[in-house]
Amino acid sequence: MSSKLLQFLKSGPPPARIALLPDHRFFVRTVPVAAGTAPADVPAQIELALEGLSPFPPAQLYHGFHWVPGSPHALVFGCYRKRFTTDQHAAWADAVLVAPAFAAFLAVPHEPATTLVFPSAEGLTAIHWEDGAVPVRVVCAPVPAEADEATRTRIHAALLRAAGASRKVIDVSATPVAASSPDEKQYAFTAGTFNATLPVGVAQTLDVRDRDELTAWRKKVRNDLWLWRATAGSVAAMLAIGFLQLAMVFLGDRWDKSLNLTINRNRPLVAEIETKEEIAKTVEERLNKLFLPLEGMTEIHRLPQRGSVTFNRSVANAEQNPYVITLGCQTPNSQDVEAFRTAIGNLPTVERAEVSKNSTANGRTTFDLTVTFKPDALKAAVAATVATNP
Repeated sequence: MSSKLLQFLKSGPPPARIALLPDHRFFVRTVPVAAGTAPADVPAQIELALEGLSPFPPAQLYHGFHWVPGSPHALVFGCYRKRFTTDQHAAWADAVLVAPAFAAFLAVPHEPATTLVFPSAEGLTAIHWEDGAVPVRVVCAPVPAEADEATRTRIHAALLRAAGASRKVIDVSATPVAASSPDEKQYAFTAGTFNATLPVGVAQTLDVRDRDELTAWRKKVRNDLWLWRATAGSVAAMLAIGFLQLAMVFLGDRWDKSLNLTINRNRPLVAEIETKEEIAKTVEERLNKLFLPLEGMTEIHRLPQRGSVTFNRSVANAEQNPYVITLGCQTPNSQDVEAFRTAIGNLPTVERAEVSKNSTANGRTTFDLTVTFKPDALKAAVAATVATNP
């Protein structure tokens, strides 16, 4: 299914519906065009010329013309309308171009004195150019269906003589048919192995229908072209989304596999780093918890005046709180208890000092003093001491 869609997108829009009519039904003449004539004035000159060329008025003719700005003449062709049946005319309803078959080759590149010959519905048709871009002659010759090769060769030679002196002859092996064109500004034709294009702007004057019919098909061409563009765009978008999803699935699976391989390969290294970080964290915590209470005692011993208070024990629970020390104290003077507590509490590294278990016996007062230090102040005091006494 996807290959058919890709082929559809590559092939471009479908061939334009073009009706190529038998050449032998048309009379073909050249009409002089005055130098400097504006392109908008040429159709009126063609109408006047047709009135003199045909016994029928232009309104009763299927006619068209080919002229290139600057050319001294135009190629004019016409046919009495009743030479085509109502059914044949109805078949043109959906055509974007209705013209004689030789119109397909009017824009092919050519050298001066060139004649192009191709088989038509009833025989052979020759198109002859002299020096300009517009042909000077289109000649048809009937070829009997039962004619042998010698007869066909003789008719071909006679046709070339009737067309005019040729320095180059282009022999096309088949009647032209419409083909798909990648360029919306050109119609494309194939005739066997020969390919030709016809600019849409040039084709407008070649169409033999009346102006109302031409207006109808031009509107239809625009609508069909936009419809094809919308369809092709939608199909391209769907294919792009499908390919993107497949790519995401494929690349996502490869990414997951690569990520898992990387994780598994680095897992021992990650475990080792995590273990080292945990050990370092534990060591740091234990160092702080073990040594900071000792430094707190150092701060207390630096108190210049302790009065009659002495210590007989100190208790610190580093695991519970490394910044709290409980001192077992005694003094023969109960008045020194509060003075000592106040002195301890006024130390810059102490947050608070609290007395508990205060009792007096045999003239001595015993009490516990719980000292809570300020963590940051205590650490700063320790750092200052180390800096002073390295």
